Amino acid sequence: MIVLIAATWTTNTDNAYAGGLSAVMVFHLKDEMRAAATLVTGVLGTILAMAGFADYFSDYLSFMGDFMIPMLGIIIADYWIVKRGDPSKYEYRRGFHMAGVVSWLAGYAIIKLIPFGFPFLQGVIGSMVLYVLIMAVTEKESKAAAGSR
Repeated sequence: MIVLIAATWTTNTDNAYAGGLSAVMVFHLKDEMRAAATLVTGVLGTILAMAGFADYFSDYLSFMGDFMIPMLGIIIADYWIVKRGDPSKYEYRRGFHMAGVVSWLAGYAIIKLIPFGFPFLQGVIGSMVLYVLIMAVTEKESKAAAGSR
């Protein structure tokens, strides 16, 4: 029992410390507030654990894996296919890039709606292909509009 308590204690002190550091960074707190932030995140983590949050944690991780992995296809397609691996073609955009958002959501839909094969791979490839197609169509439209001026 002592070994179990000691192992849990040492693991969770690291978790509470990391939570405190994260809170300081996220909320732009002064370094003097780190101890209070660690206390608050530790208490909050304890309350969430007692409320049964851990029972849903694996569901949350599965959702995040399904939801975020199609971005990989968009990143690969944008850098290697659309911009042909040329970092000088990188441009920062404010707001949302609708081609990316549509491709991302389509990749997520592929993962959820096609229950056979390798869903993650299918989602990545689907978002990649759709992104390249949308970018090709919008590039042709923008060139045609620029040429008609």
